[in-house]
Amino acid sequence: MTRSTTARVGPHWLILALVLALLVVSNVSVEPQSMTAIDLDRPCTCKSEKRPCLFLHGLGDLPVGNHTATFPAYWGDIHDHAPCCSSTAFVHWDTINLGWHSQELQAAFCDAALHVSDGAVNRMIGKLILVAHSMGNLIAASALAAGTCKANKDNLTWVHVGGPMDGSWKANYIDQSVCQRHPDDGIWRLFKDAGKTFLQVVGNKEDMCPPPAGLASLRHQSTVPADHSASYAAAQRVHAAHVSKAACGVSSLGLASLEAISLATANFLHYLLAGHAALSDGAVDFDSCTFGLNASRFGTSYTDSFYKASVNHVDLAFKHGDGWWGSDRQPRKWFQCLL
Repeated sequence: MTRSTTARVGPHWLILALVLALLVVSNVSVEPQSMTAIDLDRPCTCKSEKRPCLFLHGLGDLPVGNHTATFPAYWGDIHDHAPCCSSTAFVHWDTINLGWHSQELQAAFCDAALHVSDGAVNRMIGKLILVAHSMGNLIAASALAAGTCKANKDNLTWVHVGGPMDGSWKANYIDQSVCQRHPDDGIWRLFKDAGKTFLQVVGNKEDMCPPPAGLASLRHQSTVPADHSASYAAAQRVHAAHVSKAACGVSSLGLASLEAISLATANFLHYLLAGHAALSDGAVDFDSCTFGLNASRFGTSYTDSFYKASVNHVDLAFKHGDGWWGSDRQPRKWFQCLL
């Protein structure tokens, strides 16, 4: 559909198109999964050595401060479903105004990991379960790649959830299709204005244009300058060498929540303005989340170490618990039974 034909479409057809696009683009799973209520009710116990757990959040306008033992606004009640965690520590960083490759966030990660881990020596991280959501994976990988601190696989168990390992096209879309204006935008200016307002509300920031440093740092690797791309490559090597468990989402709607509406709307606007319809969790494409981890290893059962879940980006932080049905809709259960 061209811009000129779009301008002639009536409002009722636009509403219908919006609904259909949300259903198509969100990639909602309808494949039956073999799982019973007994499976879900059966508690999981720790199968390995208990260790301190450090949880890293992703991009967000969050209260900045010392780490805490719980963080329900972001992580839900995962602290009560972590049988292998001898303790839990949740960081609170400024990931809006600082990029994932910034020295400040690299130092913050190492300080937290060295403090929380058991048996850290000098700059070597001790025994630790690292649970990193979204941009948190890039922060940790960047810090290790830069040598700000060190880790070995015997002591570090790295659980990756929803990490944009070669960036997110959403970051490009926000800059190019929402922030930038052109004389021939026509009716598309209305969509751009709506998108900008939506971002300001979701990001809790008065003006998201131009994109702040945290968001800008997530532009797709294929579109950034050489030094930024090199930072991606260095982080990817470290990440692939250390990650042993991972979950990636493939539905922008995911589990029923207010965030699901936001992510599905963002996905629709991205499709409408830029034609982007890749399999994603609403924020991160599946290809980016699985980058360097071999996507063929990902299965749709919560018992899989590499989990292809029909949930969205927020669901991957365990905030909304588990779905009422489907083995591919159980992110919290996956983590509880993982280690």
